[in-house]
Amino acid sequence: MNTRMKSTRLFVLALPLAGLLGWGIWCLEGTGTLGGLTRPERLLEEIRHGVRPEFAKLLFVTERYRDSDLKVILDGSMYNIKSSLARAQGYLQRNYRGEAAEDWINMHLYRSPLRGEIIYLRFSDGRERPLRDVLLEDLGTIS
Repeated sequence: MNTRMKSTRLFVLALPLAGLLGWGIWCLEGTGTLGGLTRPERLLEEIRHGVRPEFAKLLFVTERYRDSDLKVILDGSMYNIKSSLARAQGYLQRNYRGEAAEDWINMHLYRSPLRGEIIYLRFSDGRERPLRDVLLEDLGTIS
């Protein structure tokens, strides 16, 4: 059995479990397309019509930076945005308890849990802005 068939079979087997847990399809099948929609487009559909639209909003505002050259500054260390997203989205899935997206961003994405320092995004031109502020602005464009 080739790798593509194995991954398709895994996806098909995992789909009912995802429905029971309340997860959207986008949590399981990666960044490709499904039904002609890209991952960000599917997230927008989930925001509009899904059972967890606030959760989908949080995933959407983080996902839109996946291919950017932004850096995350956390507790004095700088991280590539792409490598940070998997951890950030895992943290979101573990800690989201049904809050409004804006409330969750204010509570979890302003100061680091370890040192309490403000979490920043560094842009390619060297500017830095608090992560919370950037995400809240983006959230305002879809709410």
